[in-house]
Amino acid sequence: QSDMQKFYVFLILECLNVMGNAQITQPTQPTTGPGSNNPLYSGVKLYDYGTNANADGFWLFEPTGPTPDSGNVVVFIHGWGETNLKFYGAFIDRIVRAGNIVICPRYQKTVDYVYATYTDSCARGIQRALNTLQIPGHVKPRLYNYFVLGHSMGAVMTANMTAEYQYYNLPKPLAAFSM
Repeated sequence: QSDMQKFYVFLILECLNVMGNAQITQPTQPTTGPGSNNPLYSGVKLYDYGTNANADGFWLFEPTGPTPDSGNVVVFIHGWGETNLKFYGAFIDRIVRAGNIVICPRYQKTVDYVYATYTDSCARGIQRALNTLQIPGHVKPRLYNYFVLGHSMGAVMTANMTAEYQYYNLPKPLAAFSM
């Protein structure tokens, strides 16, 4: 190897050594606004349309205390068999208290429900929820800020709802997150 090549190898190794010793610190949590422990709203109103027999029901969560005129829409799609949402309660609560409307479509009635129907059922649940939000007394949805996220099988449904939003006549997601 030439002296120049040896120098470059030394320089790279020295940079890696310096980087390896660097302290990584997390930013401090904001005291107000997004990311803080101080929610904008003090309550959550739940509407349960999730127990219908057709597996295209939904749950609707809206902020209260005070009730806003409008809110961004977050579609949260549950995981395989997680149709009572108890495992997601704190997560949903945090999203809603930040001022968002949360729609949780119920794409399956039981765990043995036919997989081939999940995407259609999920889309119908979302569409029914969006129609319900048009009824007076609900928080008005801001569909230009429409997000989709899902856990487990809900992550697959998130990908489907994002890729097929036009086919199902749903708003175009601003962002999607599969967990």
